[in-house]
Amino acid sequence: MRLFPKNKKQSRDIAVGLGVSLVVILLYNILFFNRYLPLTEGWFSVYANYMLDGSIPYRDFHFFLPPLYPGIMAAFTYVFGASFIALRVFGVVITLSITLVLFLLYLRLFPAYIACIVTIVSVVYYESNSTFIGYNFLNMLHLFALLGTFLICKYYDYNDHSWKSWEGRKASAFLLSAGCLFALALLIKQSDGLFALMFSFVAVALAAYAKEGLRNGLRSIAVYSLGILIPVLALLIWLTSNGVLGSFWDQVVTGASSSKGGLTAILFNWIPRLFTRANVGGLAVAVLIVIALRIYCFPEGFALGRLGDRSLCMHSPDRTKIKSAVLFLAILAIFTLCILLPFWSVDLSHDFWDNHFLNFIYYRVLLIAGFTGSMLLFCVFLYKTIRERKASHLDAFLISTVSLGILWGTSTSAGIGDMGMIVAVGLLLGCLLIIPARLHLTKIALTILCAFLVLFMASHKYIEPYYWWGLHQPDIRTTSTRLKPRYLQGFVVSEETARIFTEVTSIVERDTQPGDSIYAFPNIPIFYLLTERYPDTFGVVSWFDVEPDRLAADDAQRIRESPPKIIISLDVPEYVWQAHEDMFRSGEISGQRMIKDSIDYLTSSGDYELETTYDIPNDYTLSVWRMLEE
Repeated sequence: MRLFPKNKKQSRDIAVGLGVSLVVILLYNILFFNRYLPLTEGWFSVYANYMLDGSIPYRDFHFFLPPLYPGIMAAFTYVFGASFIALRVFGVVITLSITLVLFLLYLRLFPAYIACIVTIVSVVYYESNSTFIGYNFLNMLHLFALLGTFLICKYYDYNDHSWKSWEGRKASAFLLSAGCLFALALLIKQSDGLFALMFSFVAVALAAYAKEGLRNGLRSIAVYSLGILIPVLALLIWLTSNGVLGSFWDQVVTGASSSKGGLTAILFNWIPRLFTRANVGGLAVAVLIVIALRIYCFPEGFALGRLGDRSLCMHSPDRTKIKSAVLFLAILAIFTLCILLPFWSVDLSHDFWDNHFLNFIYYRVLLIAGFTGSMLLFCVFLYKTIRERKASHLDAFLISTVSLGILWGTSTSAGIGDMGMIVAVGLLLGCLLIIPARLHLTKIALTILCAFLVLFMASHKYIEPYYWWGLHQPDIRTTSTRLKPRYLQGFVVSEETARIFTEVTSIVERDTQPGDSIYAFPNIPIFYLLTERYPDTFGVVSWFDVEPDRLAADDAQRIRESPPKIIISLDVPEYVWQAHEDMFRSGEISGQRMIKDSIDYLTSSGDYELETTYDIPNDYTLSVWRMLEE
């Protein structure tokens, strides 16, 4: 499969642009990938360990997603062991793979130097998510979706789609593989994957109709549908052979839906949370900027009509090898400095993090403009694809459609955010950078803005590498303690983080025997893996949007009937309980309060002794209770 054009100059520019993107992102990840370790990490490592021990999800333990991701994690653990540092390295590989595919997608719409800039900004923006961990299941889902999108675009590079010729069969293989990849995305996470798959199917169907007509287009739709069916049928066979089809439906479809407040809440509740007064203000600023650009920079009209034109995408802005090399060296130097400067200077990083203008651009303008821009691009190229039936617009239509599907799917978790904007941010910035303007002033100004955004986002990641509902990890430049517990070697974390992992693990191993049950509540199952002691409950994680109320009530009863030898309880602040109950329970109490009541009942019964407590910032407390000897 040819990724680069035959023209040597174009191939050189593309290869250099891709190399610059990968080098910058690799350097960025090397700086922080092993310097934070939240208590809430390790969910899927525990699920993988259950599967390696012969347990079947949905039958032997509760699981809220399709089984593909824990299966991948189990395979990885089988080969490389349960080392968390190995998983973090795996996460860097996934991130670099996303960078590669994203660059190739942007390259179909923009010149190589613009594709390079927007790829770097998009991936840094993606990683600025407060809960980003490289091997997270959403990252793998998005990698499958992006790669599937690229293969769909490759399919439409071929004019011959018949099955009789070699070229036609080769093209069909691309489309079949794309269908498999989107189905795999569905089997990673049902909500996000379903939206990505549905939007990709719409894109393929409409593109097939526009380019091939109704009769021949049905052939493309059939090939794509077959690709989707292969993984889905494999899943059905696995579920049926293990006798868990019914429990799969109960836990992954109805149970997961109820834990998030129902189907309607999942599909649409993120919309009012997006269009807040502050966000609408960001939209107004974005509209004013576009109007100003329209009037002063390109009075001849918007550049959308040229988006996806291969003669525009593949040309180099410079006519000589020297100028082209200088351009890419400048991009490499600018964004490398943007990565390194805030890492070297704590004061500088705080200045950028506290900058009100960059905060407004990052949290308001990019978010709302990225969403509305995706909608605009989808509508524009839907019209051009169906009405004008121009093949030159297919790439723009396919990419913008899948971008909207990824964005909508990710929003179903809690709301629109940086991870769902993985493609949208680059599309927005690329469309602005491609605008023809006098003296290239617009391009220069936007490149400077991109550089300042990378400075801001890198500062954010260094200062607060992880933040989830008040739980956070400290500045990576202050971490100096190497972790020693089993499976955690290779991490350099804060002294307090190291103390918690080391002491809690030691207490459990000292006061229990292998085979004894312990219980970690509500979202810290990492201690099961570190101590190789597991709970008697059906649920492994009891977080609000993971375990439905009915199962939480059952687990609360199990804890009372079969008290664990050790209880590790993360006392969650009331504001976190209230926020989740407002978001997912319409203000009603959640079943997790029943588990908390059972823990309080046991620990106040006189049968347990408080071994130790740890005060964690933002009103959290970690308590370790030991059952007294009879």
